[in-house]
Amino acid sequence: VSKHSCTISSSLSVNMHSHSRVISDHLSSIKGYAEILFDNKDVSSEQIKKYSNVILKNVSYMESLIDDLKLTYQLENGIAPLQCIEQNFVRFLKELVINVLNHPEYEERTIHFDCTKENIMLSFDHKLMTRAFQNLIINAFAHGNDDTEITIRITVLNNILQIIVSDNGKGMRPEEVNHLFQRYYRGTNT
Repeated sequence: VSKHSCTISSSLSVNMHSHSRVISDHLSSIKGYAEILFDNKDVSSEQIKKYSNVILKNVSYMESLIDDLKLTYQLENGIAPLQCIEQNFVRFLKELVINVLNHPEYEERTIHFDCTKENIMLSFDHKLMTRAFQNLIINAFAHGNDDTEITIRITVLNNILQIIVSDNGKGMRPEEVNHLFQRYYRGTNT
């Protein structure tokens, strides 16, 4: 058995453990609401909508966890189906920012966009890059205050593309910073 396969096996084991615990929590919630809907004939239509919404949100979250686990497996085994296409990275990020701000939950938020160039061509996987930057932006809002503002700064110097995503939020506790690149570390309850 190679060292590489042991590392993958160990990493997948940690991922499976983390994901199975979270999925189990969400399944318990779904089961509880489903039992209420099934057993109680006096549930109002408003409660049915409320409980159904909770169930749908839990299912959606579990689907994203399963997709994440699948992607992790593919990336760690070198079989990720990357769809890299050359495209304008500035336009991509601007459109992503607009899409985030068009969501009702974030429409009152502020994202500053700082880039001196309008056209920076780059080959990248649109889906994965969207996921990465959406996570950065949404996490900044989710873990910040209502007045948290985000700045996205794009620069090119000596043919090196630099993207800085920063916010004016409260920052991270030192113990969280130590786990910053530890996959699936949960600094707060989700």
